Amino acid sequence: MKKIIKLIWPRLEGEPSKYQDRLSDTTEISSENVDASLEFAKLMYQLQKERVATIESKSSVFVAFFGAVIAVLAFLLKDVVMSESYGELGSLLLLGGAVMIIYILQVMRYSIKAMERQSYHSLDEADFLNISKSESVIKIINKVKSNYDVINEKVDHMTMAQEFVKRLLCIVTIIAVLMAVYALCKMSAIGYYSSFIVLLDNLSINRGDVFFVVLFLGVVINFFRISRLSKKIDAQK
Repeated sequence: MKKIIKLIWPRLEGEPSKYQDRLSDTTEISSENVDASLEFAKLMYQLQKERVATIESKSSVFVAFFGAVIAVLAFLLKDVVMSESYGELGSLLLLGGAVMIIYILQVMRYSIKAMERQSYHSLDEADFLNISKSESVIKIINKVKSNYDVINEKVDHMTMAQEFVKRLLCIVTIIAVLMAVYALCKMSAIGYYSSFIVLLDNLSINRGDVFFVVLFLGVVINFFRISRLSKKIDAQK
């Protein structure tokens, strides 16, 4: 039963990570390795900083993307709700739209949590001035390790957002299949040719259609941005 619930509604499992493995202030670094160690420590800090920036960038794209999706859904469902009798297809659209909005809100919730400002240890002049290179290495590495918990929490939130996106795609696929089956049944009942002619006769362009097209293009553009950011994050793992 738990597996079925998890399949429908994913949840974070386990306790938040508490990283404790930091270097002691008395850690010795050989003189021949101290320069290379300092460069590697700076590289570690920079890579983690870029990782955070990438996660937050992807989160902001998620919020913008799914905000546009909700606007598109609201535009589509408005006509259904305002209709006096929307029939079986209208009921399917309302139910599917409501479920999609619930999942989209979860995606946006975790995306916003991934962007939340948290305590983050940054480098300052105390890590370089009036101390030896060995001490600088230890201070930088310990600051990097102190940020692991914050970064892992952001990654967890972004992972949850992506899990809800996966479920959302499944819901969209199911709704699309049901709508296609419904349309085929209707078309077969009145004839494919005549239904196609009726569709062409009913097509008209108004401000609402232009608004919908603009929103749709925004969704498509943001989708490709999300795909690019996902590949970048995967490459940094």
